[in-house]
Amino acid sequence: MQNKSFYLIFSAIIVISLVVIVLFAQSIIGPSDGANNAIKTDSSKNKDIFVTPAPNVEKTDRIPPLERKDPIVGNPEGEITIIEFADFECQYCADSQKTLEEILKNYPDKIRLVWKNYPLSFHSYSKKAAEAVLCSNEQKKFSQMQNQLFDHQNISLLPKDIKEYAKDIGLDMDKFNTCFDGGLNEEAVSRDIAAARQFGVDSVPSFFIFKTGSDQGYFIPWAATLNELKSAIDALLK
Repeated sequence: MQNKSFYLIFSAIIVISLVVIVLFAQSIIGPSDGANNAIKTDSSKNKDIFVTPAPNVEKTDRIPPLERKDPIVGNPEGEITIIEFADFECQYCADSQKTLEEILKNYPDKIRLVWKNYPLSFHSYSKKAAEAVLCSNEQKKFSQMQNQLFDHQNISLLPKDIKEYAKDIGLDMDKFNTCFDGGLNEEAVSRDIAAARQFGVDSVPSFFIFKTGSDQGYFIPWAATLNELKSAIDALLK
């Protein structure tokens, strides 16, 4: 009788031990495949597919509108649009032009690069320089004037010297002087400044990068590195 009781107790201990082992194993391995699939399906519904491609690059669904007077470099029909807000007295803005040149080389025919002026209030000559580049754009020499202004930002951006730079790039000086002296692009620059403030730009340079025609993209509020720009572009091209 004692032997029978012993075997019953021993058998119960074994059964309980097996149950405990099974439960412990499930807690480590996780739920079954069916349960896992259910969880994955659920989470995929809520997953944000528009992910940030690089640290500190911000997602945005607020894209500044383009204007007829906005200078465009690259392919006007490019798949990716980059809007740059910049200031001609800003050294970081000057440095960023080299990075943007690399981007245009890396993505031939895919990039529409749009320039918008954001002359900061404490820069004495930036606003007039901004008007000059728009006057030059009307003669299809935006890039040439942009280069002159950045190359001379530490030398002189006085209006009289800007006129010399205009001569150097072969502008029709009668047309340029009428535009520049008459302040014909003053209002356009003011609209750029208003757009910058409306869309959260508080430093230069700043970049909006988005798929052309889309209302979603990325915002980089500083002198973006080549890798940061490429990461945003590659994410949009996927």
